[in-house]
Amino acid sequence: MASAVDTANKAIKVRFDDQWGTTTKVAWPNVDFTPPDDEAWVQFDVLWGDAFIDTMETTASNRMYGLIQIALYCPEGEAEATAMGHVDTARDIFNRWSGSGVVCGASSGPRRVPDEHWARYIVDTPFDLVDS
Repeated sequence: MASAVDTANKAIKVRFDDQWGTTTKVAWPNVDFTPPDDEAWVQFDVLWGDAFIDTMETTASNRMYGLIQIALYCPEGEAEATAMGHVDTARDIFNRWSGSGVVCGASSGPRRVPDEHWARYIVDTPFDLVDS
């Protein structure tokens, strides 16, 4: 039987893969990846955080928190409208989404991160998961 964390991870990754499609290449966790030199790409991560007691009853449960992080890398000089189009797509995928016990909050606006070679934007979506 799969754990709640394993089930949630799979559901989150499937959701991203289905919704992002062929928009850009994706750097998945623990998978070899060579970034392209001249086209946009994303790095996808599920970052797990703390867990807390949710209920103390007979069917006790814990609540776990995490963050879905999508880092978009666009070549410097690429049209801002193209980059923001990718950002909007990334935000829409998990904004208030729920599935397989995962409940997402609001996706952040793009946070620009200095980078020598790329226009890099980070979109974060917090989520929680009840583990019974």
